[in-house]
Amino acid sequence: MYTVGSRSHELGLCKPCAFIFKDGCLSGENCKFCHLCQPGEKKRRRKERLAQRRAAVERRHLSSSCADGDEAPHGEPLQQQEEDEEEEELQSQPEL
Repeated sequence: MYTVGSRSHELGLCKPCAFIFKDGCLSGENCKFCHLCQPGEKKRRRKERLAQRRAAVERRHLSSSCADGDEAPHGEPLQQQEEDEEEEELQSQPEL
């Protein structure tokens, strides 16, 4: 189903709907998220984004603080950010 959120699907700039392949999306055509993405696309993109962020943190750490003896960050802020994004998407879903 083509939705408001599917407009940028062809460009790869859409955000996959977390509900379309679970219990079904209640927003229908007015959903702000893409219904054209394949199952698992949301998880794949999240993993890719997290890997990119971790690589960037590691590069920053290696280039700026290794000589100082600082330790690398453990990733808690990244996990919290992912949880916040998931909660934001859940809140955008209309209630029954």
